[in-house]
Amino acid sequence: MALQIGTFTINLRKKLGRGHFGTVYPATDRYGYKIAAKQLESSSRAALMELENTRRQQNLLHENIVKIFDIHIEEADEEIWMFMEFCSGGDLNNYSKQNFHDLQRIKLNLMKQMATGLSYLHECRIAHRDIKPENILLQSQPGVDGIIAKLTDFGLAKFHSPAAENSVMTTNLGTQIYKAPEFWDMDTERKIHYHKIVDVYALALTYQAILNAEEGKNLRPTAQGCLPDEHYQPIGLVMFNRQKHKEPELSVANITAMDSREIRGIKNIIQRGTSVRPGDRPIAAQIVKQLKV
Repeated sequence: MALQIGTFTINLRKKLGRGHFGTVYPATDRYGYKIAAKQLESSSRAALMELENTRRQQNLLHENIVKIFDIHIEEADEEIWMFMEFCSGGDLNNYSKQNFHDLQRIKLNLMKQMATGLSYLHECRIAHRDIKPENILLQSQPGVDGIIAKLTDFGLAKFHSPAAENSVMTTNLGTQIYKAPEFWDMDTERKIHYHKIVDVYALALTYQAILNAEEGKNLRPTAQGCLPDEHYQPIGLVMFNRQKHKEPELSVANITAMDSREIRGIKNIIQRGTSVRPGDRPIAAQIVKQLKV
């Protein structure tokens, strides 16, 4: 079953995936080029938030950010359609399960690209707030490694004005397992307070999940030295509780990948990037610089 929206033809028989607030389908443009179409229900407050963020995302031009081509609002059906770049490799988590050995070969290059995309976002005063393997799409291209990593799903992103570039955010959102320790400081009368450096924490956990990937399994970060009652808690929550009770810090730099100079460098990034103290984490631009050495 095909649906025509403007100059785009959408294949409703197949789903490419789901985001926080909508479903993604394969589509083609007027010239027959493959693209992706995301459907949102316009009556949803969350969908309207994603719509506003997507309009802003249209202005982002970077090879490590998924490109938005067009947005259509179907008022009669209360639907929003967003048309974006199609990434043939799918998301990083599924790619790891289906192409484990290929991922191990190109993982360091992908990590550089992920950090480069995040650094660009932060330079544009944007906090993504939901960095994780499922929000990193892979695009095939000719070349040595043949894959480009692209950040996607800006539904939870925060776009700051120049005057508010370093402003504090207080909304508790994101994916539990990738939330930084400061998200869990909720036992006081004040709201939680955090900055865009939470993206670096999530990126470092994603790096750790890649280095410890197992064939056919989902990418999932793990921590060393968890007690039995901590195993099923988000790592950030365990870190926060240990800091609060002045207990030994949790380490997530437990890497099973074969040791090398490059792996030791990534391990250092993971260790610093997941620090329980936000001020001790490197900014994304510093990670890019370290990975290019």
